[in-house]
Amino acid sequence: MRRIIVILLLPLAVAACDREPFERPGTLRATGINQANLQAMLVEPDHARQGIAAEGSPGTTAADAVDRLLRGERAPLPESFTSLGGE
Repeated sequence: MRRIIVILLLPLAVAACDREPFERPGTLRATGINQANLQAMLVEPDHARQGIAAEGSPGTTAADAVDRLLRGERAPLPESFTSLGGE
């Protein structure tokens, strides 16, 4: 019985090792599809070059924090995070 199973599975294993699935003839090659979808979702095409903030977005606050980090002006960690093991 085991021999029959091995004989039946052998062609399947050989076929699986044939070649890369995306290189087979007839396989869809999506080129530029993602960009086309993003362009279709934009209300204003100019937003692809420079986005707009959402209402209530904390983008300015986040940008300020990144600027401080890049300038090396980070705030020190609170004391509770600097001790080991709750000592």
